[in-house]
Amino acid sequence: MRPPIFPPQTGGSQAKQYLRRGMQFRDAAMPLSSYVNGETNWPRIALLTHAIELALKAYVLHAVECGSHPAPTMPPANHDLEGWYKIAVDFGLPNGVGLSEGVAVLNELHKPHFARYPQSPIRPVPDLAVIPDQVVEHLISVCIPVIFPR
Repeated sequence: MRPPIFPPQTGGSQAKQYLRRGMQFRDAAMPLSSYVNGETNWPRIALLTHAIELALKAYVLHAVECGSHPAPTMPPANHDLEGWYKIAVDFGLPNGVGLSEGVAVLNELHKPHFARYPQSPIRPVPDLAVIPDQVVEHLISVCIPVIFPR
C-alpha cells in the first residue's frame, strides 16, 4: 500500500493526539467479531479497552491544557481505567451509573493485562459483546465536542 498523498494530522494538543489515537484503536476493533470459535475475541477487547484508556486520558489532558484543572498530583497508573475515569469525572466528564459500571468491569480485564495475556480468571468473565462498545462509543462521543469544539 502506498503512503497517503497528504501528511497525517500530527499537530494539535496532546489531548487531541490521544483522542485521535483512541479513535484509531476503536475503528480498528469495530469490524472484528466479538467471538471467534465460541471464545471471546481478546484482541478486539484489548483494542477497545486501550481506546477507552486513551479517551479518558485525553479528557484529563484537555482539562489540564485549558487551565481549568491542575495536573493530577498522583495520576493513576497506566491501564487503570477506573482511576482515570474518576479523575475525568472530577474534571467534568458526565458520570453515569451504567458507564461507571462498564468501566469497572473492563478495568478488571485491562489493568492486569487479562485481555492481552492468557491468565486464570479471578472471577467469571462477563459477556463482552456489548459493554466495551457502549463504553468506548459513549466516551468518544462525549470527548469529541469538548476536545474538538467547532
